[in-house]
Amino acid sequence: MSVVTGIMLVTTDDETVEQVQAWLEADDWGRLVDVSNHAGGSKHPEFSAWCAGFNFFDNDEFVEFVMSLDWRFPEDTVLIVSPQEGPIAVHRPKGTNPP
Repeated sequence: MSVVTGIMLVTTDDETVEQVQAWLEADDWGRLVDVSNHAGGSKHPEFSAWCAGFNFFDNDEFVEFVMSLDWRFPEDTVLIVSPQEGPIAVHRPKGTNPP
């Protein structure tokens, strides 16, 4: 049986995303993929939407790492973690307030 976690990282800070990619690759998880090019509408969204699904993933460790990064635009960064079991969680870097 597998236990899948869906990840969505929405941000305007693609430089810091490279640190997330390096963290994932260091443990052979692969990479997040920017799916914002698949958005509907007549314009491209003004953000990147990085997405992946992982099996038997350490959600807490990943969230702690991503939220510890020095995001250039923390107010424009949202991490969504959707575990197969349990509720979807939305995370924002410290010091940012949701609208």
